Parts: sequence; structure tokens; C-alpha cells
Amino acid sequence: MFIRLGDDSESNYYEYKVPLTVSTAPSGQMSTNDKSIIWPDENFIDLALEELTNLKIERNQAGHPFTQLYPVDPDARIHIIGNPSLAYVREIEVGLTNSSDIDGMKDIKGKVWINELRVAGFKEQAGYAATARLQMQMADLGELNFATTYTGEGWGGLDQKLEQRNQFAQLDYDASTSLELSKLLPAGGMGLTIPFFAQYSKSVKSPKFEAYSEDLTFDEAVAGGADRKDVEARSQETSTIKTLNFTNVKKAKSKDKKTSYPWDISNLSASYAYTQTKITDPIIEEDKITEHTGGIDYNYSRKGGHIKPFSFIKNKKLKLISEFNFNLLPNSLTFGTTLNRKKSTRTYRLPDTPIFTFDDQRFIWERRYGLNWDLTKALKITYKANASAVVDELRQVGVKTNPADRDWVTESGEDVTTEVGDNPNFVREYRNRNLRDLGRSKNYNHNITATYTLPFKLIPGMDWINAKADYRAGYQWEGGALITIDELGTPLGNSISNNQARSGNVTFSFDKLYSKAPYFKAIDKGKAGRKRTGRSRTKSKSKDSLGAVGNDKKDKKKKKEDSGPSKIERILIRPLLALRDVKFSYKEDLSTFLPGFMPQSNLLGMSSGFSAPGWGFVGGLQPNIDTKDPNNYLLRNVANNYFNPSQNFSDEIVQTRRHNFDLKIGVEPFKDFDIDVNFRKDYQETHTEVFKNKSDPGEDIQFIQNAGYDFGSYESTYSGLSTLFKDNGDLYKNFIALREQVSNKLPNDPNAGQ
Repeated sequence: MFIRLGDDSESNYYEYKVPLTVSTAPSGQMSTNDKSIIWPDENFIDLALEELTNLKIERNQAGHPFTQLYPVDPDARIHIIGNPSLAYVREIEVGLTNSSDIDGMKDIKGKVWINELRVAGFKEQAGYAATARLQMQMADLGELNFATTYTGEGWGGLDQKLEQRNQFAQLDYDASTSLELSKLLPAGGMGLTIPFFAQYSKSVKSPKFEAYSEDLTFDEAVAGGADRKDVEARSQETSTIKTLNFTNVKKAKSKDKKTSYPWDISNLSASYAYTQTKITDPIIEEDKITEHTGGIDYNYSRKGGHIKPFSFIKNKKLKLISEFNFNLLPNSLTFGTTLNRKKSTRTYRLPDTPIFTFDDQRFIWERRYGLNWDLTKALKITYKANASAVVDELRQVGVKTNPADRDWVTESGEDVTTEVGDNPNFVREYRNRNLRDLGRSKNYNHNITATYTLPFKLIPGMDWINAKADYRAGYQWEGGALITIDELGTPLGNSISNNQARSGNVTFSFDKLYSKAPYFKAIDKGKAGRKRTGRSRTKSKSKDSLGAVGNDKKDKKKKKEDSGPSKIERILIRPLLALRDVKFSYKEDLSTFLPGFMPQSNLLGMSSGFSAPGWGFVGGLQPNIDTKDPNNYLLRNVANNYFNPSQNFSDEIVQTRRHNFDLKIGVEPFKDFDIDVNFRKDYQETHTEVFKNKSDPGEDIQFIQNAGYDFGSYESTYSGLSTLFKDNGDLYKNFIALREQVSNKLPNDPNAGQ
């Protein structure tokens, strides 16, 4: 009988053979003592698995070919072929062979029991773990931290089973420091702040078994003839991180200087970061990522600055004039630029030749702009923009025995191997030239916000009204992929989009209006007048008649103040003040998306010369794309080469429009009984179409608008009180009668809906 364990049963397995002894049936009645006769002990399987791995070591030391059975002797009890592993057994094959005569008989009939094959006698190994931490505070200079953790083979929780415990040893250590380097400078650091951070961390995971055999330990694999360094390198999983950075290095503003100026050096700050990550494992020989990031930020802000030319007017009724103001300078200016260069190189262990090495490098230049300007205290403008560019570099592609011999190509795939061979500086010159040109634009977007608060609070008697208007506009230019879409080499083109949001909000606070009249204010607050009671008053003559007259006037004034609306007055008049507030808001959202836009982005998202796509488009104004207008935005700019001329380009143009109306009325007929009445209307419409060139090659370009499609949605609140108590039959008849009226309102267009 034989048992084969491995990946398959033909060329990659361990084999264990047991010569079977044919048992004889006992005579007479069977007893429990007869089981040794039926199942002889020599037929039982008792195999130490290490015998299989020892055979693999022996085979490897002998240099025997993996494709041939080892040992050659067919009568050997244990064999091996290929490179099987007990860690991954996909098949277990059990069979019988009869290769010799047994008592002169070639053929034997009988039964063989093959059951209860199991693993017993697990090797148990104690594991241990340790951890250590160190933190050192270096006065006001900074701190130093160190931490390390080790877990050994066999380590695990008390509740874990044997197979759940570690089959590896892992060592992690980390060292980091955070310092304020300006403390090392003379004269108190000269007003500089230089935050510095550095870190080095490494993790080494050493499996118990060699990576490629997986059933041989390190020592066993080395005993089989393998080089120890090679075995460790291909089996261990390591991760190494090195990083250092200077964050927000700047000169602090002097404490004695109260006014900020745009040219102050304290408005500038600089940052730099370096990170290198290296990873190795049984498959990847080295995965190395190196990243450099450097940036400069400018941030200027000032307080106040509003000019009031009529502040000399002190009359409160003319507050609208006296509070008139304007601001000649922005409140804040921000600018930031960041260069990020990332290079990744990955090399695989196999095959040995050619070497599989692949590179990935990215050089990104990001720029940020910001402006906040309160033109007046009521009118505020905000502008924010972001631009992203790629600094193109040459890269190597392909697979060669020597990775340095691979071909050089540009970002578009053009082969420049010859140029690099002729000029050793060609790679650096190519990158520096693109760097001087500020890179190749990849993305640009900006947002403009204008907010205006109407000055009702400055108008006497109108401070119970609050009104505000907002205008928001956005624009985005996104660079397309560097591919061609037809045989003429036409590029894919870019895409542009803009959006516009207009909104207005008005709040009428009637409760504040009521409080302006003392009588209504007393009713609104529920203040009752004092009960009027008669009382005798003894008058005495006084020599000072003027004093007596003055006291009498004060008494009359006090009586007038004490007297308020009676309870009956409050009951009758308070419901007339039920309307407490009215809030109205209207919002309109518009947007347009245009694909296949050919001009490149320059300043402010515009092309060179500030011609495309137009100031109106970047300002959020929606272009006219009405098919009935022969001079619409699309057709008008065909001559300006705005759009992709390839017949293979069929991306859709999308234009959306949305209107939203909200009205909320607050009613309080009596104290603590609030009623909210809401009205809402929302309308949304989306239009899509394809704008493409339909002319044949060699003919004049002729663009057409086709495949137009309109869809949308409509929502509105309504009141069902008028039909709540009506008969359903009458409602249906009314519905039928109204169909004719609705039909007359719709246009008699045979192509409606297209």
C-alpha cells in the first residue's frame, strides 16, 4: 500500500510505502484476541513526518534532479519527486500495488481497511514576548522616543489553540525625535521657529519555515545546501521606514509690531518632508518608495480697514448714511505651492533573468490661491483656486537582463532611447525644461462667493427685516489622458465645467415689529395692568406750592405707567398678533459640463491669450446651447477649435437647471401654541446632447448637435383641504374634465419629448 501527499500525484509528492501482510481468517468463532491476526501490527501506518522532510534535505544535499524519483531504489519505503510541501497538501492518494509473488500467487482477492488516518503527537514549543519603551524629554529642545517589541515562535494567548499560535518571530523597533531646532540658535533663536521631526522604524518578520519549501526550517534548508543569507532574504518579511520633515518653518512676528504688512517676512513659511519606505517579502526582492515634498506658503491677513466718510453724522435716523463704508484692500491673501516627487521601484525575485524591475515616478506641482475681501461690511467676496500640474519625466520600460539597459520613453510613449544614449544629461534636461514651464496642467478649479446683506437694520423702524443675497460661481478644467482616439492621432481632449448658484433669503420678524409699540409689546408679553382701587388722600397745604405740583405730576405719570392692557384687551387683541415670522428663500442652481475641450489651461483656467473658454464661462455664466440659435456658444466657437474634431468622439454635454422655493410662516394664536405653515416648490431639468463633427475626412469640419434628451423632476407642496370631504366619484369626473384644459396648454408638437 502507498500514500502520496503533495500538490499532485504524478510529479510533485511525497510517497510512503507499507508492505502488507495477508492475514488468515481464524478458525472457529472469533474473539477479541483475534484482531491481531486479522489486522497485523506490521500493516499499521506509523510515520514521523520529519522522515519526509529529512528525505528532502538528503535529496537536496545529493543534488539529485527534482524531476526524478528519489531514492532510485523502487523498494525504498519513502520517496520524493518534485518539490512538495507539507504546508500545502492538495491531494492525498492511497493505493495498492502488487509487484511480487506471494506464496506463488500473482492474483490475490481480499479486503483492505484504510481508515482512521490522522495526525498525532503535535510538537509544542513555548513562546515568549517582550516590549520596551523609552521617552526622554530634553528640556524645551524636544523629546526622544524609542520603542521595541519582540514576539517569538509559539507565542499566543492562553485561549488560543496550537495552530493559532505564532509560526514566526517578529521584531519591531521604532525611534523618533521631535525637536525645536531654533533653541540651538543664538539670541533666542532670532525669532525663528524650526520644528523638526525624524523617525526610523523597522519590522522584521522571520517565519519558522523557509519560504519556498515551507516545510523546512531555516536550519534544515541551510543543511540542504542553501546559502543562509539567501534563505533569510527570501523568507523574511521586512518593512523599513525613514522619514524626516521640517514643518512650517518661519520667522515669528515681533511682539512689538502690531501692524502687519504684505511684505513682512513673517507671512512666509516653508516645509520639507522626506520619506523612504522599503518592503521585502518572498515574492518581491525590493519595493522601494522615495518621496520628497517641499512647499512654501504665504499668508497675509489684516483686521478692520473700513473707511467711513460720513462718520461725523451723529443723527441716529441717518445711520444708513453715517454707517456707509468701504474697504480699499483685501482682508487676507494666501498663496501656497507644493512640489511632490515620488519614485517607486519594484524588483521581483523570480525569474533570475531577465530581471523584472518596474518603475513608477510622479512629479506633481500643486498651487493654491485665496482672497478674502470685505468690500463693505455688508458685501463680502471670497476667491479660492487650486491648480495641479505634472512635471513630466522620462521613464524606463520593458524587461532586460540589466534594468539599466531598458528603453527610455516620454509621457506619451515616444521612444527616446537614442537621444538618451547620445546625451548623458538628456534625462535631467528634459525634466528641468518641463519644470521651468511650470509643468503640464492637469487640473484647475476655482470658486467665487459674493455675499450681500441688505442694510435694513440701519433704517429706522426696519430692523425687523433681515435680507441676504448670495452668489456662488465655480469653474473646473480637467486635463484628459495622453491617448489618441483615431488614426489621425487626435488626442482625447480635456473637459470643462462650471456652476452657478444664486440665492436670496428674507426673514420678516413680526414679533420684533410688534414690540416697537409699547401697547402691543405689553399685550405680547402678557403684562396685565394693576387693579385700580380708590384711596383717600389727605391734601395739606404747603408753603412750597411748586413742590406740591411736581409731586402730583409724578404720581399721575406713575399711574399711567402702572396701567396696562386689561385681560379682556389681551384676549381680544392677542390673536390679531398671531403672525410671528415669515421666512422666504429662493435658490437657483445652474451647471454645464463640456467634454472634448481642446485648449490647454493657463492662468485662471483660461487658455493663453485669455480667450477660451471665455470670461463668462469661468465666471459661472451658463452658455447658450439652444439648438434653435445658429449663433449659440457651441456653434460659434467651432471656428476657434474649442471642441474635439474626431468622429470617434461622442461624449455627452450635460446642462442642468434647478429652482427651489421655500416659504415658512410661523403662527402663534396664543402663548406656547405654535403653528408652522410650509410651502415648497422644487423644479429640476437636465439636458444632454452630443456635439460632434459629422464631416468626412478631407471635407470642411461641420459640427452638429444631436441626440438631445431632456428629463427632470418637479416637487411641490399642496393643500388637500378643498377636496378632503368630496365624493371620490365627483373628483374623478372633475379630473376627466380637466384633461382638455391641460391638453390645450401643451404645445401641439408632433415630436414632443425628443
